[in-house]
Amino acid sequence: MSTYQKVTASQNWRERMREARASLPEGVGQQDVLVFITAVNSEIDRLIYATRWRNAWSSKVSDPEFTQLVEQAAEHFVQKQ
Repeated sequence: MSTYQKVTASQNWRERMREARASLPEGVGQQDVLVFITAVNSEIDRLIYATRWRNAWSSKVSDPEFTQLVEQAAEHFVQKQ
């Protein structure tokens, strides 16, 4: 995989996270999403994931696992509303 492909893939994951956050309904915040994610995937409910979560949520780094979970949460909250 070339450097260009890696950079493009990383940008793609960060953009997907931004889109997932933007699609959340009004009044649904980071804490609501985190509660949903930990209910769906209890392994993530550990303090060791706090920095990883914070960096992924703020789109500082690309994290496919957290991005996909936030996308699931966004779908859940949109359907719930």
